[in-house]
Amino acid sequence: MIKEIGSEFWETPLVDDDNGLFPADIHWLVSGRAAIAHVLDDLLKKNPSASSAALPSWCCGSMIEPFFQRGFKLTFYPVSFMREGDLKRDFSLAMGCDVLLVMSYFGFEEPEYPGDYSGVVINDITHSVLNRDVWLGDYVVGSLRKWMGIATGGYAWSRDGFVAEAPTGRLGEFEKLRRCAFIEKQKYMEQDGEKKYLAIFSQANSMLEPCGVYAGDPKDSQTARHFNSCYLAARRRENYNCLRQFLGDYLLFDQLPNTFVPLFVPLLLPDDVDKNTVRSNLAFKRIYCPSHWPRDHRIPMLDSNSEVLYEREVSVPCDQRYGIEEMTWLGEALLKTIQENRGSGIVRLSQE
Repeated sequence: MIKEIGSEFWETPLVDDDNGLFPADIHWLVSGRAAIAHVLDDLLKKNPSASSAALPSWCCGSMIEPFFQRGFKLTFYPVSFMREGDLKRDFSLAMGCDVLLVMSYFGFEEPEYPGDYSGVVINDITHSVLNRDVWLGDYVVGSLRKWMGIATGGYAWSRDGFVAEAPTGRLGEFEKLRRCAFIEKQKYMEQDGEKKYLAIFSQANSMLEPCGVYAGDPKDSQTARHFNSCYLAARRRENYNCLRQFLGDYLLFDQLPNTFVPLFVPLLLPDDVDKNTVRSNLAFKRIYCPSHWPRDHRIPMLDSNSEVLYEREVSVPCDQRYGIEEMTWLGEALLKTIQENRGSGIVRLSQE
Protein backbone atom coordinates (compact mmCIF):
# COMPACT_ATOMS: atom_id res chain seq x y z
CA MET A 1 0.00 0.00 0.00
CA ILE A 2 1.45 3.37 -1.00
CA LYS A 3 1.88 6.24 1.43
CA GLU A 4 -0.89 8.70 0.59
CA ILE A 5 -3.53 10.45 2.69
CA GLY A 6 -6.85 11.88 1.54
CA SER A 7 -8.61 12.02 -1.82
CA GLU A 8 -11.26 9.54 -2.93
CA PHE A 9 -12.28 6.36 -1.10
CA TRP A 10 -12.52 2.81 -2.36
CA GLU A 11 -15.13 0.13 -1.51
CA THR A 12 -16.35 -0.12 2.08
CA PRO A 13 -16.25 -3.47 3.96
CA LEU A 14 -19.50 -4.49 5.65
CA VAL A 15 -20.62 -6.43 8.72
CA ASP A 16 -23.68 -8.64 9.26
CA ASP A 17 -25.38 -6.57 11.95
CA ASP A 18 -27.42 -3.46 11.20
CA ASN A 19 -25.60 -0.46 12.68
CA GLY A 20 -28.89 1.14 13.75
CA LEU A 21 -28.05 4.59 12.37
CA PHE A 22 -30.99 5.02 10.00
CA PRO A 23 -34.76 4.85 10.57
CA ALA A 24 -36.83 2.38 8.59
CA ASP A 25 -38.86 5.04 6.74
CA ILE A 26 -35.91 6.85 5.18
CA HIS A 27 -35.73 7.68 1.46
CA TRP A 28 -32.44 6.90 -0.29
CA LEU A 29 -31.18 9.32 -2.94
CA VAL A 30 -28.30 9.59 -5.37
CA SER A 31 -26.65 12.46 -3.45
CA GLY A 32 -27.05 14.91 -0.60
CA ARG A 33 -28.09 17.59 -3.08
CA ALA A 34 -30.83 15.29 -4.39
CA ALA A 35 -31.93 14.67 -0.80
CA ILE A 36 -32.41 18.41 -0.22
CA ALA A 37 -34.29 18.71 -3.52
CA HIS A 38 -36.56 15.80 -2.58
CA VAL A 39 -37.33 17.35 0.81
CA LEU A 40 -38.14 20.71 -0.79
CA ASP A 41 -40.50 19.04 -3.25
CA ASP A 42 -42.27 17.34 -0.35
CA LEU A 43 -42.37 20.57 1.65
CA LEU A 44 -43.94 22.45 -1.27
CA LYS A 45 -46.63 19.79 -1.64
CA LYS A 46 -47.52 20.26 2.03
CA ASN A 47 -47.08 24.04 2.03
CA PRO A 48 -47.27 25.51 -1.50
CA SER A 49 -46.94 29.08 -0.20
CA ALA A 50 -43.43 28.51 1.22
CA SER A 51 -41.16 30.92 -0.67
CA SER A 52 -38.26 32.02 1.55
CA ALA A 53 -35.38 30.12 3.12
CA ALA A 54 -32.47 30.87 5.43
CA LEU A 55 -29.18 29.01 4.96
CA PRO A 56 -25.88 29.22 6.84
CA SER A 57 -23.35 31.68 5.44
CA TRP A 58 -20.72 28.91 5.53
CA CYS A 59 -21.94 26.11 3.29
CA CYS A 60 -21.44 24.29 0.01
CA GLY A 61 -22.94 25.67 -3.19
CA SER A 62 -24.61 22.32 -3.87
CA MET A 63 -26.78 22.92 -0.79
CA ILE A 64 -27.96 26.25 -2.18
CA GLU A 65 -28.81 25.04 -5.68
CA PRO A 66 -32.05 23.11 -4.90
CA PHE A 67 -33.50 26.19 -3.17
CA PHE A 68 -32.41 28.49 -5.98
CA GLN A 69 -33.85 26.25 -8.69
CA ARG A 70 -37.22 26.16 -6.90
CA GLY A 71 -37.43 29.93 -6.69
CA PHE A 72 -36.89 30.43 -2.96
CA LYS A 73 -35.85 33.87 -1.80
CA LEU A 74 -32.58 33.19 0.02
CA THR A 75 -31.23 34.72 3.21
CA PHE A 76 -27.86 33.72 4.67
CA TYR A 77 -27.53 33.89 8.43
CA PRO A 78 -23.98 34.54 9.70
CA VAL A 79 -21.82 31.70 10.99
CA SER A 80 -18.83 33.27 12.74
CA PHE A 81 -15.61 32.03 14.27
CA MET A 82 -15.20 32.90 17.94
CA ARG A 83 -11.76 33.11 19.50
CA GLU A 84 -12.88 30.73 22.23
CA GLY A 85 -12.63 27.92 19.66
CA ASP A 86 -16.28 27.74 18.68
CA LEU A 87 -18.74 28.84 16.01
CA LYS A 88 -21.58 31.28 16.62
CA ARG A 89 -24.76 31.47 14.57
CA ASP A 90 -26.90 34.60 14.39
CA PHE A 91 -30.41 33.40 13.54
CA SER A 92 -32.02 36.85 13.70
CA LEU A 93 -32.12 37.13 9.89
CA ALA A 94 -33.75 33.70 9.63
CA MET A 95 -36.73 34.17 11.93
CA GLY A 96 -39.07 35.51 9.24
CA CYS A 97 -38.22 32.84 6.66
CA ASP A 98 -40.48 29.91 5.82
CA VAL A 99 -37.63 27.38 5.83
CA LEU A 100 -34.45 27.16 7.93
CA LEU A 101 -31.57 24.91 6.88
CA VAL A 102 -29.16 24.08 9.70
CA MET A 103 -26.02 21.99 9.89
CA SER A 104 -23.38 21.09 12.45
CA TYR A 105 -19.79 21.16 11.26
CA PHE A 106 -17.32 18.27 10.97
CA GLY A 107 -18.90 16.17 13.73
CA PHE A 108 -17.83 18.54 16.53
CA GLU A 109 -21.23 20.13 17.26
CA GLU A 110 -24.81 19.33 18.18
CA PRO A 111 -27.61 20.52 15.87
CA GLU A 112 -28.59 24.09 16.75
CA TYR A 113 -31.63 26.16 15.85
CA PRO A 114 -33.84 28.63 17.76
CA GLY A 115 -36.59 27.02 19.81
CA ASP A 116 -39.05 29.77 18.93
CA TYR A 117 -38.59 29.44 15.18
CA SER A 118 -42.04 28.79 13.65
CA GLY A 119 -41.08 27.64 10.15
CA VAL A 120 -39.86 24.33 8.73
CA VAL A 121 -36.44 23.14 9.91
CA ILE A 122 -34.26 21.06 7.56
CA ASN A 123 -31.36 19.53 9.46
CA ASP A 124 -28.38 18.49 7.31
CA ILE A 125 -26.49 15.83 9.30
CA THR A 126 -23.90 14.99 6.63
CA HIS A 127 -21.10 15.97 9.03
CA SER A 128 -22.61 14.48 12.19
CA VAL A 129 -24.42 11.29 11.19
CA LEU A 130 -22.29 9.15 13.54
CA ASN A 131 -23.13 11.34 16.55
CA ARG A 132 -26.00 10.65 18.93
CA ASP A 133 -29.32 12.50 18.95
CA VAL A 134 -28.95 14.27 15.61
CA TRP A 135 -32.28 13.27 14.02
CA LEU A 136 -33.94 16.56 14.92
CA GLY A 137 -36.07 19.01 12.95
CA ASP A 138 -38.94 18.59 10.52
CA TYR A 139 -36.68 17.02 7.90
CA VAL A 140 -33.25 15.40 8.04
CA VAL A 141 -30.97 15.12 5.00
CA GLY A 142 -27.40 14.07 4.37
CA SER A 143 -24.88 12.10 2.36
CA LEU A 144 -22.43 9.34 3.27
CA ARG A 145 -20.00 9.97 0.41
CA LYS A 146 -17.61 12.01 2.57
CA TRP A 147 -17.40 9.16 5.10
CA MET A 148 -16.66 6.10 2.95
CA GLY A 149 -16.62 4.54 -0.48
CA ILE A 150 -20.26 4.52 -1.53
CA ALA A 151 -21.60 5.13 -5.03
CA THR A 152 -24.70 7.13 -4.08
CA GLY A 153 -25.43 7.53 -0.35
CA GLY A 154 -27.89 10.45 -0.12
CA TYR A 155 -30.74 10.14 2.39
CA ALA A 156 -33.83 12.07 3.45
CA TRP A 157 -36.28 11.65 6.33
CA SER A 158 -39.47 13.45 7.29
CA ARG A 159 -40.65 13.58 10.89
CA ASP A 160 -44.30 13.57 9.79
CA GLY A 161 -43.81 11.25 6.82
CA PHE A 162 -43.43 12.10 3.14
CA VAL A 163 -46.26 13.13 0.85
CA ALA A 164 -43.94 13.00 -2.15
CA GLU A 165 -43.19 9.45 -3.23
CA ALA A 166 -39.66 8.14 -3.03
CA PRO A 167 -37.99 8.48 -6.44
CA THR A 168 -37.47 5.31 -8.45
CA GLY A 169 -35.44 6.55 -11.42
CA ARG A 170 -31.69 6.00 -11.09
CA LEU A 171 -28.49 7.29 -12.68
CA GLY A 172 -27.20 3.86 -13.62
CA GLU A 173 -24.17 5.06 -15.58
CA PHE A 174 -23.17 7.33 -12.70
CA GLU A 175 -23.31 4.40 -10.29
CA LYS A 176 -21.32 2.19 -12.67
CA LEU A 177 -18.60 4.80 -13.09
CA ARG A 178 -18.33 5.38 -9.34
CA ARG A 179 -17.88 1.66 -8.67
CA CYS A 180 -15.32 1.39 -11.45
CA ALA A 181 -13.43 4.32 -9.92
CA PHE A 182 -13.39 2.58 -6.51
CA ILE A 183 -11.68 -0.42 -8.10
CA GLU A 184 -9.12 1.77 -9.86
CA LYS A 185 -8.41 3.71 -6.66
CA GLN A 186 -7.74 0.50 -4.75
CA LYS A 187 -5.44 -0.73 -7.54
CA TYR A 188 -3.56 2.55 -7.39
CA MET A 189 -3.14 2.33 -3.61
CA GLU A 190 -1.86 -1.25 -3.86
CA GLN A 191 0.40 -0.83 -6.89
CA ASP A 192 1.28 2.90 -7.12
CA GLY A 193 0.32 2.99 -10.77
CA GLU A 194 -1.46 5.52 -12.93
CA LYS A 195 -4.23 7.59 -11.32
CA LYS A 196 -6.93 6.39 -13.70
CA TYR A 197 -9.58 6.78 -11.01
CA LEU A 198 -9.43 10.60 -11.06
CA ALA A 199 -10.82 10.90 -14.58
CA ILE A 200 -13.51 8.32 -13.84
CA PHE A 201 -14.66 10.09 -10.68
CA SER A 202 -14.69 13.38 -12.60
CA GLN A 203 -16.77 11.87 -15.40
CA ALA A 204 -19.24 10.46 -12.88
CA ASN A 205 -19.61 13.76 -11.04
CA SER A 206 -20.30 15.59 -14.29
CA MET A 207 -23.36 13.37 -14.77
CA LEU A 208 -25.13 14.55 -11.63
CA GLU A 209 -28.02 16.78 -12.65
CA PRO A 210 -27.89 20.09 -10.75
CA CYS A 211 -31.08 19.33 -8.84
CA GLY A 212 -32.31 16.05 -10.27
CA VAL A 213 -34.12 13.85 -7.76
CA TYR A 214 -32.87 10.34 -8.42
CA ALA A 215 -33.01 7.25 -6.24
CA GLY A 216 -29.92 5.78 -4.64
CA ASP A 217 -28.61 2.34 -5.50
CA PRO A 218 -30.37 -0.27 -3.27
CA LYS A 219 -26.94 -1.81 -2.72
CA ASP A 220 -25.89 1.45 -1.08
CA SER A 221 -28.80 1.39 1.36
CA GLN A 222 -27.41 -1.94 2.57
CA THR A 223 -23.94 -0.44 2.78
CA ALA A 224 -25.35 2.43 4.85
CA ARG A 225 -27.00 0.04 7.30
CA HIS A 226 -24.16 -2.47 7.51
CA PHE A 227 -20.90 -0.55 7.57
CA ASN A 228 -19.06 -0.95 10.87
CA SER A 229 -19.97 2.37 12.47
CA CYS A 230 -18.30 1.47 15.79
CA TYR A 231 -15.00 0.82 14.04
CA LEU A 232 -15.25 4.04 12.02
CA ALA A 233 -16.04 6.05 15.13
CA ALA A 234 -13.23 4.58 17.23
CA ARG A 235 -10.64 4.91 14.48
CA ARG A 236 -11.54 8.51 13.67
CA ARG A 237 -11.51 9.58 17.31
CA GLU A 238 -8.14 7.90 17.81
CA ASN A 239 -6.75 9.66 14.74
CA TYR A 240 -8.11 13.01 15.94
CA ASN A 241 -6.39 12.58 19.30
CA CYS A 242 -3.11 11.87 17.53
CA LEU A 243 -3.39 14.91 15.24
CA ARG A 244 -4.31 17.12 18.18
CA GLN A 245 -0.84 16.59 19.64
CA PHE A 246 0.71 18.24 16.58
CA LEU A 247 -1.94 20.73 15.49
CA GLY A 248 -3.53 21.87 18.75
CA ASP A 249 -2.62 25.52 18.14
CA TYR A 250 -4.59 25.59 14.89
CA LEU A 251 -7.75 23.62 15.68
CA LEU A 252 -11.02 25.29 14.68
CA PHE A 253 -12.74 23.54 17.61
CA ASP A 254 -10.98 23.32 20.96
CA GLN A 255 -12.59 20.03 21.97
CA LEU A 256 -14.24 16.96 20.49
CA PRO A 257 -17.07 16.03 22.90
CA ASN A 258 -17.28 12.47 24.16
CA THR A 259 -19.14 10.16 21.73
CA PHE A 260 -18.81 12.69 18.87
CA VAL A 261 -17.08 11.52 15.69
CA PRO A 262 -15.04 13.80 13.41
CA LEU A 263 -15.59 13.88 9.66
CA PHE A 264 -12.35 15.85 9.25
CA VAL A 265 -10.17 17.76 11.70
CA PRO A 266 -10.76 21.39 10.66
CA LEU A 267 -7.92 23.87 11.12
CA LEU A 268 -7.90 27.64 11.03
CA LEU A 269 -4.49 28.60 9.70
CA PRO A 270 -2.60 31.64 11.03
CA ASP A 271 -3.49 34.91 9.33
CA ASP A 272 -0.04 35.17 7.72
CA VAL A 273 -0.23 31.73 6.06
CA ASP A 274 -1.76 31.24 2.62
CA LYS A 275 -3.88 28.10 2.76
CA ASN A 276 -3.54 27.34 -0.95
CA THR A 277 0.24 27.33 -0.64
CA VAL A 278 0.01 24.95 2.31
CA ARG A 279 -2.36 22.63 0.47
CA SER A 280 -0.20 22.62 -2.67
CA ASN A 281 2.94 21.82 -0.69
CA LEU A 282 1.17 18.97 1.08
CA ALA A 283 -0.22 17.60 -2.19
CA PHE A 284 3.37 17.33 -3.44
CA LYS A 285 3.89 14.91 -0.53
CA ARG A 286 0.70 13.00 -1.42
CA ILE A 287 -1.28 14.53 1.43
CA TYR A 288 -4.59 15.91 0.18
CA CYS A 289 -6.42 18.32 2.50
CA PRO A 290 -9.65 19.81 1.15
CA SER A 291 -10.89 23.26 2.05
CA HIS A 292 -14.58 23.74 2.87
CA TRP A 293 -15.83 25.31 0.76
CA PRO A 294 -15.22 27.24 -2.45
CA ARG A 295 -17.30 30.35 -1.88
CA ASP A 296 -20.60 30.35 -3.78
CA HIS A 297 -21.28 33.61 -5.64
CA ARG A 298 -24.77 33.86 -4.11
CA ILE A 299 -23.44 34.22 -0.55
CA PRO A 300 -22.95 37.91 0.33
CA MET A 301 -19.83 39.26 1.99
CA LEU A 302 -20.16 39.25 5.78
CA ASP A 303 -18.03 40.45 8.67
CA SER A 304 -14.43 39.30 9.01
CA ASN A 305 -15.23 36.66 11.64
CA SER A 306 -17.45 34.93 9.07
CA GLU A 307 -15.21 35.53 6.06
CA VAL A 308 -12.23 34.00 7.84
CA LEU A 309 -13.83 30.55 7.61
CA TYR A 310 -13.63 30.68 3.82
CA GLU A 311 -10.20 32.29 3.81
CA ARG A 312 -8.27 30.19 6.33
CA GLU A 313 -10.03 26.85 6.95
CA VAL A 314 -8.30 23.61 5.91
CA SER A 315 -9.79 20.16 6.56
CA VAL A 316 -7.38 17.42 7.64
CA PRO A 317 -8.30 13.78 6.88
CA CYS A 318 -8.63 11.53 9.93
CA ASP A 319 -10.66 8.70 8.48
CA GLN A 320 -10.70 4.96 9.05
CA ARG A 321 -8.24 4.16 6.24
CA TYR A 322 -5.39 5.37 8.43
CA GLY A 323 -3.85 4.67 11.81
CA ILE A 324 -1.43 6.31 14.23
CA GLU A 325 1.59 5.85 11.97
CA GLU A 326 -0.05 7.74 9.10
CA MET A 327 -1.47 10.40 11.41
CA THR A 328 1.95 11.01 12.96
CA TRP A 329 3.47 11.47 9.49
CA LEU A 330 0.59 13.76 8.53
CA GLY A 331 0.78 15.82 11.71
CA GLU A 332 4.53 16.33 11.44
CA ALA A 333 4.35 17.21 7.73
CA LEU A 334 1.49 19.66 8.19
CA LEU A 335 3.05 21.38 11.19
CA LYS A 336 6.34 21.79 9.31
CA THR A 337 4.55 23.10 6.22
CA ILE A 338 2.63 25.71 8.23
CA GLN A 339 5.80 26.89 9.96
CA GLU A 340 7.72 27.10 6.68
CA ASN A 341 5.00 29.23 5.07
CA ARG A 342 4.56 31.91 7.71
CA GLY A 343 4.33 35.23 5.89
CA SER A 344 2.77 33.78 2.71
CA GLY A 345 -0.68 35.24 3.40
CA ILE A 346 -2.14 38.49 4.72
CA VAL A 347 -5.64 37.90 6.09
CA ARG A 348 -6.59 39.62 9.33
CA LEU A 349 -9.29 38.90 11.86
CA SER A 350 -11.37 41.80 13.08
CA GLN A 351 -10.16 43.21 16.39
CA GLU A 352 -13.70 43.95 17.53
